[in-house]
Amino acid sequence: MEESINVRDALVRLREGDVSVFASLVEQYEPMMRRAVQNFFSAPSDRKEAYSEACVTLYAAALSFDLSQTEVTFGLYARICVLRRMGALFAKMRRVSSELAPEVDVDRVAIPAGVENALVRDETFRELLGKVRELASAYEYEVFLSMCVNGRSAVETAERLGKSEKSVENAKDRLLRRIRQSRERFLSE
Repeated sequence: MEESINVRDALVRLREGDVSVFASLVEQYEPMMRRAVQNFFSAPSDRKEAYSEACVTLYAAALSFDLSQTEVTFGLYARICVLRRMGALFAKMRRVSSELAPEVDVDRVAIPAGVENALVRDETFRELLGKVRELASAYEYEVFLSMCVNGRSAVETAERLGKSEKSVENAKDRLLRRIRQSRERFLSE
């Protein structure tokens, strides 16, 4: 999917301060972001807010993506970041609405299709993480969660895990190599 624009060049230009290139990234990844939003939210007003959040998340992913590695595409990285953010936003919105109406019997409320889709998407994300977990050592998985899912830098991850930056980078590289070698496990959708 990264054929339309040179994503690597766009990321470099964005980091150098050329924010105009972000419009090209949004155009490139709009279908992925819209699918993520639709899988979690059914109300038009919720979708509008969620799409804005997806764009912010895409921008953050563009800034945090490790350009020095080649095992994971920016598209996959961005998709994981956006799905994770949509899940967190959905959970927050659900929590706020339950705080506003605590007397509602949730067993008697009909579940809209959008919520069912969100639950399916949440399960898909858990399955994706499970597949990664099967390929990783405990340490590699912690590094993956910190850097690839939560978007922390190698320095932040090293500090958090009490390891050297080189150790963290090596663990990430080993796992990404294994993921790339086993990519057919991740393609079923």
